[in-house]
Parts: sequence; C-alpha cells; structure tokens
Amino acid sequence: MVMWSLAGELLGLIIHIILILYYYERRLVSSIRRKIYQVCL
Repeated sequence: MVMWSLAGELLGLIIHIILILYYYERRLVSSIRRKIYQVCL
C-alpha cells in the first residue's frame, strides 16, 4: 500500500513537471514569435 501511494506521488510529480515545461515552452515560443512580428513591422 505504501509503495502504491509512493508510485502515485511520483507519477503526479512527473505529470506536473511535464505540464510546467509545456506551458513554459509555449510561452517562450509565443514571445519569440511576437518579437519577430515586431521586427518585421
């Protein structure tokens, strides 16, 4: 039972990290795109 809760916590942590990385990457890409757009103007 203890191992199962530990595995669940680890899985939750991995999912959390993936979501943070995905969100950060999207924000980074949108800011780069915005800079390129401003330069083109």
